[in-house]
Amino acid sequence: QLWAERKDQKLPQLLERQQRAEVIYRSFLEELGATFRKPPDHRGPITEYSLRRADERLEREYVRTLTCLGLVGRPPRLERLCRTDRSIRQKLHLVEELIFALQQQPAYLCSLHARLRQKLRDGEIAGFLRISKRLFGDLTCNRTRNLFVCLVRALATAEMQEATLLSEFCQPSRSVVPPLLSHICCHNLCYEAIWLPILDPTNEQSLVSRILRFTVSADGQTPRNIRSVRGFDDCSGLFNVDIEEAEAILRQQRSFRTRLKDSELPPHLQRNLNAAVQAQTSALKSFCVSKLTTATSSAIAALSAASVNAGQVVEFLELFLSDVLRGDRSYPKPGLRSVTNLLHSVWYLVKRSKFAKYSTYRLHGRWTTAAAMPLISLVLSNIISELLDRFIADDMFGMLRQKLQQKATELDASLVQKHNAIFRQGKSRIDEEDAKVIGEAKEDPALPTRVFWNIKMVSRFLRSCGDPGADLPTKLGEAASEIQKIIGKGLLEALGEECSGQPGEVLCWEADSTDSQLLSSVFKSHFCLRPSVVRLSTEDILQLTNMLWTHMEPIQESKNVVNYGVRLKEQDMDVVFKLVREILDRKVLLPTGDQVEGPALWSSGDLVIASLHGEWHNFRVRSRFLEFSGSDPDQEEPARSPIIVCSRTGAPVPPELALGTSRDQDGMIKMNHEDWNLELPMVKVDSAGEVSAFEKLEECLEALSGHMMTDRQVKYPVGAGSSLSELARDFERFQLKITQDVEKGNGDFSAEVVLKRLDSGRQVLSKLRQLRMEDHVDYGSDFLTYLDKSHLRRSNTEAYFDNLFSAAEEVRRAAIAYHRELKDIHSATLAAIDFTQTSEMPASILSNAERRSVIMTFKRARRLKIRHRNHRPTQAQAALDTLRLTKTDVEVEAQKELIDVPTKTFKCRKLVDKGVVTKLEAEVVPHREKLWITFTSKDEGCLIQVFIRSNKLREFFVPRQTLSLTEGSGKHASLTFSTPEDGLLWFNGGRLRWLLGFIGAETGL
Repeated sequence: QLWAERKDQKLPQLLERQQRAEVIYRSFLEELGATFRKPPDHRGPITEYSLRRADERLEREYVRTLTCLGLVGRPPRLERLCRTDRSIRQKLHLVEELIFALQQQPAYLCSLHARLRQKLRDGEIAGFLRISKRLFGDLTCNRTRNLFVCLVRALATAEMQEATLLSEFCQPSRSVVPPLLSHICCHNLCYEAIWLPILDPTNEQSLVSRILRFTVSADGQTPRNIRSVRGFDDCSGLFNVDIEEAEAILRQQRSFRTRLKDSELPPHLQRNLNAAVQAQTSALKSFCVSKLTTATSSAIAALSAASVNAGQVVEFLELFLSDVLRGDRSYPKPGLRSVTNLLHSVWYLVKRSKFAKYSTYRLHGRWTTAAAMPLISLVLSNIISELLDRFIADDMFGMLRQKLQQKATELDASLVQKHNAIFRQGKSRIDEEDAKVIGEAKEDPALPTRVFWNIKMVSRFLRSCGDPGADLPTKLGEAASEIQKIIGKGLLEALGEECSGQPGEVLCWEADSTDSQLLSSVFKSHFCLRPSVVRLSTEDILQLTNMLWTHMEPIQESKNVVNYGVRLKEQDMDVVFKLVREILDRKVLLPTGDQVEGPALWSSGDLVIASLHGEWHNFRVRSRFLEFSGSDPDQEEPARSPIIVCSRTGAPVPPELALGTSRDQDGMIKMNHEDWNLELPMVKVDSAGEVSAFEKLEECLEALSGHMMTDRQVKYPVGAGSSLSELARDFERFQLKITQDVEKGNGDFSAEVVLKRLDSGRQVLSKLRQLRMEDHVDYGSDFLTYLDKSHLRRSNTEAYFDNLFSAAEEVRRAAIAYHRELKDIHSATLAAIDFTQTSEMPASILSNAERRSVIMTFKRARRLKIRHRNHRPTQAQAALDTLRLTKTDVEVEAQKELIDVPTKTFKCRKLVDKGVVTKLEAEVVPHREKLWITFTSKDEGCLIQVFIRSNKLREFFVPRQTLSLTEGSGKHASLTFSTPEDGLLWFNGGRLRWLLGFIGAETGL
């Protein structure tokens, strides 16, 4: 292994690649910091600061236009538009922060799910699934999608650890992984990559198109809707999976037609009914599996031979695994890559599980179909069947359903026309063994319904194929076993476990790139101006906070068993704990009539009222968390990296959401991918102090083996035994031989290095021999296991770096597109400012207005704005006019920001009347008439000063990050910007934002 190992997998090369990756991604951090911060020179490149300033100017001109038109009144009463209870509405900004924490750190949801599984709360697990899908509903956001994949991977890892049988892993009735995988596959992100290959009726290779062709015609030439001497001709071309269900439906149809009760069917009609049901089952088996693999009787073989539609499902599945899921490696589609990454993760867990050593799953060095059953279940049940079921019922697939109906009508009309033309010419052929066809065909108006029925039956059959415990008829059971074998083999080939192609042919999927995508998505989400939105109903919010608070704390089940809660750190340091406690902190009326203040769960009445109101809330999640990371550009080196790799989930998270353990990696690039599950012995060596014994021995073996690029064979082969004493004898023998070669002058330049390593290796083996005698532990087998895992770790690390450099190219392309979009939006905003300043209108509109004798209101607004600017300029505008008389244009532009400092002072009573101030501290209520409040713009935030007459009582600064809450979820909240213990004033978020906008328009540039 060490001799044949590629150079890129050696530790020095890996360390060098790690440094290169750190430099690349550190440059992305610096680029982001430059675009978020205020540039040192106004003539520099366009940044987000420039865009924010342009948006501020546009808002001021808009407000001035409204003022001139007399459309400005009191601030809007937004609370009248919202039916959600005030106690919930006041906490929505905290819910937004909670959603951010749950999204960015998947370990919280993993802990909640583990607690729900322990308590076997099926109702809460259903709520957990529903809310988790909505928390990660915006899968078009790169960061959200990759964090969701990370969450599903972590949940699958926890389920594998708890599973007692492999059949329990990823089964729909026991696991949450399948429905979460379906959430990705059924998102419109996978429309082109997964939906169309399965559902597109215009694609001849799609599964729906194959079902359509079977339903219309058995041989591709003769339509099914022709006059026949057989009974139950309306069942021709239909499938069934459940014999009892099919019999009930057919009996009902026949009873209605003959006007007989179910129990009064004549014997010959009952025989016809049984024959029709069996024919439907045989047709489904023939359609799914070809005659070459499953023909067990002459009748089925004849049926398969006569039908051009035989084996269509197997043919589609092979195509789906080899072509569709593999995709185009040069242009990987995001949704498809997330699906294959999850399937890779599931298979990795199967290979590393305790079940992999059983002969049931691995026989003679090859994986069996039973080992691949979790993957088979996911592909058949939660990708293909789930899409087929939703295609029938979900409105999201309405356009595809309409295409199917149109295609079915056209295909049926074409076949009927051809058949009737041939029949009228006397060239109709009659099949003597099958139904005796006599007469012409006619178009079937119920054909779309029959197609949808067949799609439903195929979906149900494939779902049963993914469930080993499904109860199927004998014929379909045989077909299900064959499909499991075929798709199991295809999956193993796609995962790279087996190869059955031509040399050089790429059959397997792209390697698992979850870890590299998680890191690159941090930067790609920042190089994107589109906000990520999470939509939750009021009922979802109440259920989520109730579940989190109920299972927040760990419970000591017994002396040695602890059920860990949702909280990951100490209470005063855990973000989710503090947020949930603050959300639930309210006054509750007890049945006795007393009021209790503190955290309390929402009652069932609150949930019912929220459900009746049916209101939904849009939360803008700040996935661009580096924007407010607080890094100081003048600081030489930040105290801690703004990105921490979580040791539990592997997700890069903000420092405040990290677990805080020693295994959390302070930095972006991680080297170790594998947990040893071994106690690595430490020994003292004279030349190096305390070192890892196994690492030192591996260095010795690497020096002895040489490398395939420089040596034709292993230089000094050691014995194949696992005994460390044999290894010590080999070391001694090699040391003596190399020493003799050096003395004779036959040694090469590396001989001294090898001798030094052999000397230290012998010391390590001597120390291990002593430890073995003291601890009674045989380290020989552990050392061999270490070598295998060390080789696997280096191989995985090399693949990780390959993916990381590929992902860096994607980040670079995203950055280029981001800067281009930033310039375009900035240019469009400046153009809008120019038009808004003058209230100009296109000449075409003005000419039409004059021709129709219509007076344009904007002409009056233009006249009023010009008069207001000339005769009553703001303080900042007057200072700018004065500056222009003495300075050049360049100097004026440089000093604009020094002049543009909007400020205004209000009486507190006036702000209370406008609803801006909602609450005063008790100590200042008597002085309310003497209270003055000054608002001053500063560093994109707001400085608020409180005076009693001319004496300053309090001063506090509101940063831009806090002000951004007033534009979103904090518009309904009462916010205080000082510490809760030092609270003096509380402001309504929405009305405060309204006030600051008007202050900027009245006093700014």
